[in-house]
Amino acid sequence: MEYRDIVIHVNTGIFGNDAALKEFPPIQERVELSDQIWLGRLDREIAKLVMDTCEAKAFGIVPPARQFAELYSFVRDLPPNSDIYRWDEGSQLTSTVAISRLLHPTSTGLAYAARVAYGAEGLKWVYPAQVHGISVDVFLSRNRTRDWLTEREARVLSELVPRFPFALPPRIHRALWHHEYAARTYYLDYRWTLVCTGLEALVHTDKNGSTRQFTRRVSQLASEFGLSLPETDAREAYDLRSQLAHGVSFLSTDTSNAPSPFQIQLYDRLEDTLRKAVLRAMRCETFANIFRTDDEIRRRWPI
Repeated sequence: MEYRDIVIHVNTGIFGNDAALKEFPPIQERVELSDQIWLGRLDREIAKLVMDTCEAKAFGIVPPARQFAELYSFVRDLPPNSDIYRWDEGSQLTSTVAISRLLHPTSTGLAYAARVAYGAEGLKWVYPAQVHGISVDVFLSRNRTRDWLTEREARVLSELVPRFPFALPPRIHRALWHHEYAARTYYLDYRWTLVCTGLEALVHTDKNGSTRQFTRRVSQLASEFGLSLPETDAREAYDLRSQLAHGVSFLSTDTSNAPSPFQIQLYDRLEDTLRKAVLRAMRCETFANIFRTDDEIRRRWPI
């Protein structure tokens, strides 16, 4: 018996998105990410069976016809003696998906995640992943118009995945998982504090002056990646973070209970700064080493 762990990314994001599809075509061919993990398309019938098995069932009700399908999948090939019930032991596939989101934000979640088994005659078992403690869904800002990886991004991912688990500074590790938890959180009020905490994991060095450290250092950090985040906007972001963290308010205006367009755009810049910083640290040891000591951070981004 052969086993695989699978995470399916669906194609809902391509509909009505012809311009992005033409400029940034999604992955077409299989890309090897490591000696076990690859990115590509499954056999169409197998993908359908996995999705059918993962979806909730109701007694006496005909399920609606699914209006989407697999775009591509993250797949981990497993040893023959694997246990069908132990999806993603060691979190290698989960971590691969989290790292992929650093290259480009996507809604790849675990709603269609399963362990499958093959025999001589083909597919025999599909057992859905049993995920607890974190959302199986991932949510994108409405300003994100492309919900897939390109082949170029997959090639970069193939440089990173074989190095898992990374020998990263603890600050980078914490920042990565704050970024991932934010992606799995729907409400911006809570994503905001997670992303700001991820940024603080990178730049906070002293007990006093938290606002000053965040305002000045996050602005400088953003500029290293060509992002516009002036200190006035960084201060606004941190003030909002403090109000949210202390339960003073939600993100809303006098006329709406929803976040304002400015708040969403500011959040996107914060999230981009966080993911780009973590990604560079994973790709560049010199940059990663800045985050090993407080003194190095103070020298790189003085306040």
